Amino acid sequence: MLKTSPIQGSFGVHIEGLNLSEPLETDPLKELFGLFHEHQVMVIPGQSLTPEQFLVFGSNFGRPHPHVIERARMKGYPALMTITNKMKDDSRPKQGAAHWHTDQSYEEDPASATILYSIEAPETGGETLFADMFQAYDDLPDKMKSRIEGLRAKHVYGTGVAARKDDYDPGALGSQ
Repeated sequence: MLKTSPIQGSFGVHIEGLNLSEPLETDPLKELFGLFHEHQVMVIPGQSLTPEQFLVFGSNFGRPHPHVIERARMKGYPALMTITNKMKDDSRPKQGAAHWHTDQSYEEDPASATILYSIEAPETGGETLFADMFQAYDDLPDKMKSRIEGLRAKHVYGTGVAARKDDYDPGALGSQ
């Protein structure tokens, strides 16, 4: 049985008692799936994973989706992507994920989950924020729910109206 505690806010759970460097047995994996579906965001601290171990863990949640831009993929591990602000030269870090977005929602078969593995993080700042879209919908007035019922959205890759002036423009797909 895993030790869990809620994260402050409307969703999310903190999980202790898992070593993700080893393949998970059926019962803990079932419990993890249940926690994911109930809470949408899971924080599992204290891990030390190789890229291979990270891929094995992530594959429990579905097929890994390599990023559409090849240069964003981790060398030797195309299904992984490194996000960093430590540049190898004097260039400015790219801010492509610094605005609200949904990972890979533009794909015909969208990803079922996004899995982040933090290797190094600052003492303050650098947070990853998540939006509870279930709660956002539940909080809408009934009149608005009726108005949007049946509507569909088309997700496309690239910057949009929410992008800020200094955000990284990934360019058009196919130009990479």
